[in-house]
Amino acid sequence: MQELVRCKNTAARAAKYGELRSRVHLVLNYAIVAGRYDMARLAATLQSFLNVVREKPRYTADSGARTISLAVDVLGLLCCGNAAGQGPQLAEFTAVVVDDELTSRSVVCSALRSTGFKLNSCVDPIKALKQLQSHSTDLVVLKALMREMSGFDLCKKLRSLPAHKKTPVIFVGDANDLESKARAASGGVYELIPTPFISHAIHLCRTLSKSH
Repeated sequence: MQELVRCKNTAARAAKYGELRSRVHLVLNYAIVAGRYDMARLAATLQSFLNVVREKPRYTADSGARTISLAVDVLGLLCCGNAAGQGPQLAEFTAVVVDDELTSRSVVCSALRSTGFKLNSCVDPIKALKQLQSHSTDLVVLKALMREMSGFDLCKKLRSLPAHKKTPVIFVGDANDLESKARAASGGVYELIPTPFISHAIHLCRTLSKSH
C-alpha cells in the first residue's frame, strides 16, 4: 500500500486501484459467506470508493490514497479476528460543516447525514469560529475557498483553540491545487476530499470509524 501512496503516475495509479478493487471484492465474498458482517460492511464501502477513484484517478489526492491504505489495513486486522458478528454499534458523531456555497454545502451535509452524523452547518466562517470556541465536535468539514475567510485560514485559527488542536478536519475542493495547503493549515490531522468524491469518501471514512 505504501507503493500506492507514493505512486504519482495517473495511469499506474488507476491500474493499482483496479487490482486492489478485485482483491477487495474477493474479501467481500469471503466475509459474506463467513458471516463476518463487520468485514463485509467495510469491504463493500471500500469497493464502492475504489470504483469511483479508478475512473477518475487524477482527482485523487495523496490523502485519499492514505485513506484507502488505512481501510486495507483495518480489513487486514478484521481478517485476523475469529468472531463473527455485526461489529461494534454505531455511536453518534457530531460534525460542523462550514461552506458559503449552497450546492456544495447541501451535498456535504447529505453525505454526512447518510452516515449518521449529527450536523451543525454554517455559511459564515467567522461565525463558525465563534461557535467552535465554545463547542467541541468530532469532525470539522471546511470548504477550502470561501469569500469571508478561506478554509485554510479558519483551520489555522481553529488549531489555536485548545479544544480543537487535534479535531479531524476535512477540506473539500480541488485536490490538484490544495494538498500542500491543507497539510500546512491543519497540522497534519486532515483529509482532503476532491469535490467529485464527497459522498463516497465520507462514507468510507465513517465506515472506518465504526470498524475500529
